[in-house]
Amino acid sequence: SSSSSSSSPMSDIKTRFKELCASPQRDQAAFFLRSFGDVLGDNKSQVKELAKDFDRVSGKEGTSELDEMQVLKILSDSGETLTRSEFREKFSSIDRDQNGRVSFVEYLLFKFSKTIDELFADNGVDDSISRLNQAIKMEEEFQAMKLVREEKMKSLESLVADGGVKGMKAKHELEQMKKEDTTSLNKRAAEIEKIKADALKEMNSADPFAAQEAELQKEEEKKQGDFLSDRKASQGRLREKANMFGL
Repeated sequence: SSSSSSSSPMSDIKTRFKELCASPQRDQAAFFLRSFGDVLGDNKSQVKELAKDFDRVSGKEGTSELDEMQVLKILSDSGETLTRSEFREKFSSIDRDQNGRVSFVEYLLFKFSKTIDELFADNGVDDSISRLNQAIKMEEEFQAMKLVREEKMKSLESLVADGGVKGMKAKHELEQMKKEDTTSLNKRAAEIEKIKADALKEMNSADPFAAQEAELQKEEEKKQGDFLSDRKASQGRLREKANMFGL
């Protein structure tokens, strides 16, 4: 077969799936629900419950992946009794990328009997995580470039302090660097921040837990408001009684 410089659709999906598995639990859940929210219907609420199971088994909130023993526990807790060979076979089927660990999205694919191809089919915004990772990489490269420039200026300042011919030469070079227009650097930094912000906004707009958390927040505020109202009313009644006794 003839070689091609462009990556195949299969390798592209593998790369994107790897990036998704490495992302926070919340982002994995959001991505999964963007892909399957319509077909899951009322079962969408199960994703939140499965996230709680994930956290409970790991002992840490927002866990993005489990090791082999933790997967065995989560399966056992859900009522599955497996022999060693049966567990090994099941673990291999759940661990889609075969890295020896199970990410939250891999667990969701297993629980809802979905495939990786289905996960990335017609997602619409399925590259938001890739764009975010790209922006982070760009930012790291940009910061490294700035650091090199700053170190260079420090080195020149040291030579200037030493004086002599080298000091005069360094002074001239340092003055040139200080005169350089930093507009392009600032513009580049702003561009990177915008890419990050847009990717995060897109991901957060499809956050499956946002609506639930907003509702919980409203309930908590209502409870607090009711408590304060009851307390105020109680204090009013006490004042009335106190006035009756001339206190």
